[in-house]
Amino acid sequence: MDLMVLSADGPWAQVTPEAERVAQEHHLGKLREIFAIQAGLSRKKVNRVYEFEAGLVRQNHGKAPEAFRWDQLATVHERVTNRYNNGTYDATYFTYTLTLANGASTKLDGFYRDPKLHRNPGFAISANPRGRQYADLGRAVANYVTRAKLPGALESLERGESLTFGDVTIDRNGVRRGRHAAPWVSIQEVKVEKGWITIKQEGKFRPLHKQEVAGIPNFSLFITLVEKLREGLRVG
Repeated sequence: MDLMVLSADGPWAQVTPEAERVAQEHHLGKLREIFAIQAGLSRKKVNRVYEFEAGLVRQNHGKAPEAFRWDQLATVHERVTNRYNNGTYDATYFTYTLTLANGASTKLDGFYRDPKLHRNPGFAISANPRGRQYADLGRAVANYVTRAKLPGALESLERGESLTFGDVTIDRNGVRRGRHAAPWVSIQEVKVEKGWITIKQEGKFRPLHKQEVAGIPNFSLFITLVEKLREGLRVG
């Protein structure tokens, strides 16, 4: 895991020639933000993530930079967890795993501290706001993939096709996991809590499905489709 997102005004706040060349080769457009992440116990080891209009360039310490265009992303896996120590909030840890259609992948991961979740007013001193901004980038990428894939997913469902997200398959009629299936009208609750999603069926003690959000590819797209289908909205 990346350890700490460093301040924006260090010696790493410039695009390296190698990263700039890769960005130009992939037509990523204008530079928006630079994130420098401490990759080891020493600040001499720094990973860099450059956010451009059309994608990002990841340049890990000692390695060649790689480009990840937004429109070439196949999946985003997201994990966001609030950790507590003896009942007291400690930090929010996040991992966004971006995978291209060709199988290449990278991770945006780290932590930040949310002062709203801590009882000590002085806690904001160690909030790590750059970590929060880095997490916001991951969230924005997940939202982008959802917007880009939603129209096609809705069209597929309208044609009567099914869509699979990891272990779960959905279509216009209902949801299926392995040998267990249920129509949408029988789904009592879909709850997302503490990094887990639970799908409960009326009259059943055990949930139809319970899984970590991180195990579902393109979870934001999945939950958007589930909400639309449960509401009985016309797909398309």
